[in-house]
Amino acid sequence: MAIVVPVPADLLPDPPILGVDTQATFSSKTAATLQAEQAMVPQVNALASATYQNALESQAQATIATTKAAEALASANAADVSEAN
Repeated sequence: MAIVVPVPADLLPDPPILGVDTQATFSSKTAATLQAEQAMVPQVNALASATYQNALESQAQATIATTKAAEALASANAADVSEAN
């Protein structure tokens, strides 16, 4: 497995602002925001998948590093014992 570079989700359009936007503008912005949120679902799912894959890869690499550190310590200890004799 390899680290996956996540692709950011698209930005949402300007949200509707109650009391500021006209009714027509508010409705238009609301529709655009809802459509963008629907389109954003697969992007967020892809981000979650990439994050999970990266977590799995990080865990695998940490396990390898722990094993290598233990091997290095065992080698150093064996060298110390040989040197003492």
